[in-house]
Order: sequence, then structure tokens, then C-alpha cells
Amino acid sequence: MSTTKPRVAYSHENKPKLEELAKALNMSMAKAVDWLIENSNQITQSKDVATPELEQYTVTEQKEINDAVANSGLTIEAIVKEGTLQRARYLNSIAESQAKLESMSRDELKEATFKGVSRHRISQAIEKIREHNDQQTEKKNKVCITRGIVFKITGSNRSNINKFFDEYEVMISDHNHKHELSDADNRKGKGFDFQQLLGIE
Repeated sequence: MSTTKPRVAYSHENKPKLEELAKALNMSMAKAVDWLIENSNQITQSKDVATPELEQYTVTEQKEINDAVANSGLTIEAIVKEGTLQRARYLNSIAESQAKLESMSRDELKEATFKGVSRHRISQAIEKIREHNDQQTEKKNKVCITRGIVFKITGSNRSNINKFFDEYEVMISDHNHKHELSDADNRKGKGFDFQQLLGIE
């Protein structure tokens, strides 16, 4: 009697999704199918409460979201709300700083010492890194957003940098995670000019 397992059939359209799921789970495609079957009830329940719809995310992102829900005990709505509010506050902070400082010359900005200037420099540096990373296709050209790299670029007071990172920890962490970046990715050799890489004068 043959013990050969029946071949799992899937559409050509769904093959890339299955390959992505298998990679995310570090499994073969056959084992990924088994995982889907074993976890079908949990996936269905998670999708029932998903807002916004999970279909807008990649398979890997869906798994991360479902894991976050399971590990934190929070709803998807609560997780999305926290991330959205932090990003909104960050963007509002940039806009407010820009409006306050846009009339100042470069020399005036360098000489200024009040808190708004330091915060403005820090937010500008982080936004520049975010924009740079999102435009890169090769990881070696990307920059991990860290307190050290922001200090190197801006020269701002470390206390102000720490306060900014504490305030926007989720947003910064999400960006680094999105690009799979860590401190090690900023080790680009002695004398490497990050300002030149980022186009910062």
C-alpha cells in the first residue's frame, strides 16, 4: 500500500502568497499548508475583528499583526490607533516646527539654542532617513534610525534626542523593522559620510 502523500493543489495566482507565507514561517510550502489548516479557526477569528481589512497587508504583515494581537491582548483597532496617533503627532510636530523656523537663515538656525530648533533638527534628520530608506532598493544603502546616527547628523543635545526617541519609539521601531534594519547596518566603515549619503548639507 502506497504511503505517498497526495499532492497539494493551488492556483498559479496564489502560489506567490503561499511562497511568502512559507518563507515567513520558515517552512516548506507543504508544511505551510498544514499550518494554515491547523490555524484556520484562529485566522478566521482574527479576520472577523480586523479593521482595517487584513487583505491590504502582505502575508508576512498579516502574520505580524495576528501575532501582535495574540501576544499583547490588544485588538487590531487599538494597535492601529496607537500607531496612527503617534505618526500624526510626529507629522504635526514637524509642521509646527517648520512654520516657526522657516523664516530663519541657516546661520540663525546654527546659532539658535531654544528647544524648538533642536527638535526641528532631530525630526528633519529622521524624516530624511525615512524618505531615503523608502527610495532604496538595496539594503546596504539604507540607514537604521538610531539615537547615535541622529546625534552624528545633527549634533543635537543627547537628552533632546533621547526624549524624541522615547516619544516616537513605536514609529521609529516600525520603520526600522519594515526595512529589517539594526545598528549593524550603520557600520559602513571609518569616515563614512552619512550626511552625503542622505543629501544633507
